Amino acid sequence: MYLSMMESMAPRDETIAGRFRYAGKSLAETRSNRVEMAGPASVASAPIGHMRAYAAGEIFASLRAYARKTGVGLAVTDGAGFRVDLIDRSSFSPDVGYWIGPLPWMECYPGAPVFAVEIRNRSDFGLVGEEESAAKRADYFAAGTMVVWEVDLTNPDAVARYTADYPSEPVVFSIGEIADAEPALPGWKMPVGDLFLGTPPRCIMHRRSVPAARQQSMVMNTSV
Repeated sequence: MYLSMMESMAPRDETIAGRFRYAGKSLAETRSNRVEMAGPASVASAPIGHMRAYAAGEIFASLRAYARKTGVGLAVTDGAGFRVDLIDRSSFSPDVGYWIGPLPWMECYPGAPVFAVEIRNRSDFGLVGEEESAAKRADYFAAGTMVVWEVDLTNPDAVARYTADYPSEPVVFSIGEIADAEPALPGWKMPVGDLFLGTPPRCIMHRRSVPAARQQSMVMNTSV
C-alpha cells in the first residue's frame, strides 16, 4: 500500500528528480542503487562491496583532510549527484568526487566535479567495459572535470590518472607509489597502498594495460 502510494506520487517528467523509475524497477529498488542519467536511459550501479567501499572511504578521508587544510572545495562521498548538461548525459555520481563551487543545499551539485574517482567493479572489465569507461571519462572532461582517477583494485597498478589535457594517456601509480590529482588538486597526494586494508589480496593477478611507452617507463623506474 505504502509503496503503491509512493510510486503514484513519483514525478513523471524527464528531469533528474523525475527519472527515478527506470528499466521497470520500483522506487524502492531504485533507492538501493546509485543512479546516473546517461543517454535515453538511467544507469544504476548496484551497492558496492567491501574492497570498493573501503578504498572509496580512504580516498574521501584524504580529500576531506585536504579540503580542511586548504579551505578550498569539498570532498564528496559516493551517491552524491553532479548535474551537467551534455547531449547524452545529465548527471554523474562518482565513487568519490571533489567539488569547488556553490553549495546546493538539498539539490545535486550544479556542475561536474573538478576531480572524480571511478572504482571498477566486475562488470567494468573486458572490451565493453573498457569502451564504457572511456566514454564516461570523455563525458567527465566535456563537462569540465580536470582529473579522473580510474581505480582497479585487482591490479598492482591500481590507479590510472587521466587528465583533460591528456585524456587517453594515463599516468599509472602502483602499490608502493604516491598518487596525486594534479593539476586539479595542487599538493594533494595519497599512497596507493592506503586503498587496501593491510596486505593487498591475492586477487591482484594482472597488470593494467597501458601504452608501450608508459610500460617502458615503469620498467625503468622499477629497475632503479
